[in-house]
Amino acid sequence: MTSQRAVALLEARIDALRPIIWLETADPVEADVVVAAVVAAGSFSLECWDCAGGRVHPSVGTSLDDVPLAEFLGRFDLEDWQKRTLIVVRDLDAFIAEPRVVALLRTLAVRAVQRATFNVTIVVIASTLRIPAELEKLITILPLPGLDDSEVSDAIHEFASAHGCSVTPTLTAELVLMLRGLTRFEVGQILALAYEDGGVLDDRCKAIVVEEKRQAIRKSGLLDLIDANFGFASVGGLDALRDYLKGKGAVFKRLPAALAAGVDIPKGILVVGMPGCGKSMIAKATAHLFGLPLLRLDVGRLLGKYVGESEENLRRAIRVTESVSPCVLWIDEVEKAFAGAVGDDGGGVAARMFGFFLTWLQEKTSTVYVVATANAVKKIPPEFQRKGRFDEVFFVDFPSAQECREICEIHLEKRRQRCAPELDLGTVSKQMARRRFSGAEIEAVIKDAVEHAFLADRRLDREIFNHMMLNTKTVSEVREPDIKEMREMLEKSGFRPATRPVLASP
Repeated sequence: MTSQRAVALLEARIDALRPIIWLETADPVEADVVVAAVVAAGSFSLECWDCAGGRVHPSVGTSLDDVPLAEFLGRFDLEDWQKRTLIVVRDLDAFIAEPRVVALLRTLAVRAVQRATFNVTIVVIASTLRIPAELEKLITILPLPGLDDSEVSDAIHEFASAHGCSVTPTLTAELVLMLRGLTRFEVGQILALAYEDGGVLDDRCKAIVVEEKRQAIRKSGLLDLIDANFGFASVGGLDALRDYLKGKGAVFKRLPAALAAGVDIPKGILVVGMPGCGKSMIAKATAHLFGLPLLRLDVGRLLGKYVGESEENLRRAIRVTESVSPCVLWIDEVEKAFAGAVGDDGGGVAARMFGFFLTWLQEKTSTVYVVATANAVKKIPPEFQRKGRFDEVFFVDFPSAQECREICEIHLEKRRQRCAPELDLGTVSKQMARRRFSGAEIEAVIKDAVEHAFLADRRLDREIFNHMMLNTKTVSEVREPDIKEMREMLEKSGFRPATRPVLASP
């Protein structure tokens, strides 16, 4: 049973007379099934080529004529081709740099567009996009969609029925959420591995799914799996943001029940603010709070040299992210990631990548929670700030006196420090707040103070603390004009403060 959505999408593009359709998929078996369904429904003649056998039999894949791709395509280089024909080409990415192959593809595509008597559509089956500029306007990209919830559920029950085992409704609901977006082949492989491990489909399936997702992340080469080994207990302050995320975490931990109650799947947050004030730590603490894996997307890694390759890498990174969901996706310094996306003409690679990412943020229904962080508020495209893309946009300021004290206590406890009795953390914290120390600068002061106390063979005291603070030039002092401008912009933006304001005493 194949995906009727995929069949309908391919049929629609053939009927629209698209000359070259690039069927993008990591599951060639499913792609063959989709093409076969389209051929059967439309009474097409089918011609197939792959690198292993040249011209191959459409059904069994055995070689009919071991010819190079250029020679195979050249056989269709005629003025007319009356019989309605699909030409399926696999492994094209290995030959796309050959001038004759590109020229023949262009010739056949142009002829298919211009001549009503040339009834040929070329279908490329490949997992990666490498489109030369000469073919860019002639190719239509069609990502083969992964299974939706009902299709995943059907696949689970079909597998269970075929192997004479049962699966509970609760486990089915959990597996549907975990396997959503995978191909039928991938779902089948995971279920087979789980079944072979114990001869049943039970809660052990979930651990196998998680491990398979880790494999997918490593194989992609586009994402990093980050060890989120600390929670908000290791982050000082940010009480408003912390309480907000606790609510979102509760939704993720009870997602099937939340969806049944009509609760929307949380999309994510954009965190903007001062440098060194814990934005990166927020992403790690969020994953820890949710109990989900943390993936980091480095947009610089996505850039490629071929037309469409960068956009394809982004699509692939998003597909991998969705296939390993539920998870937290962290995009650090998002304003730099899509630098140049908003220009005078709105064109270029960055603009296309940005447009795709915005559309995904707006329309995604997967259990991927996005945490995007940014420093330069004036460089954040306004499209990012609109409701619907993110659930909320938070502003992280320099820590208050109370938050400075919390940060000091966290780092002193981390280093197992017993301070001198006369060390008044309240007074020290007020001094830090007045000079607008960032969380990173507070940690640096404590680290240096602990080392100094050790070398002097004395307890950490007020004198050492004052010395280290006096020798620290804070970023707010070094970049005072920039920080002032940033604060003014953030205050006018209407972003939600990550820290609740301290109420004045009556």
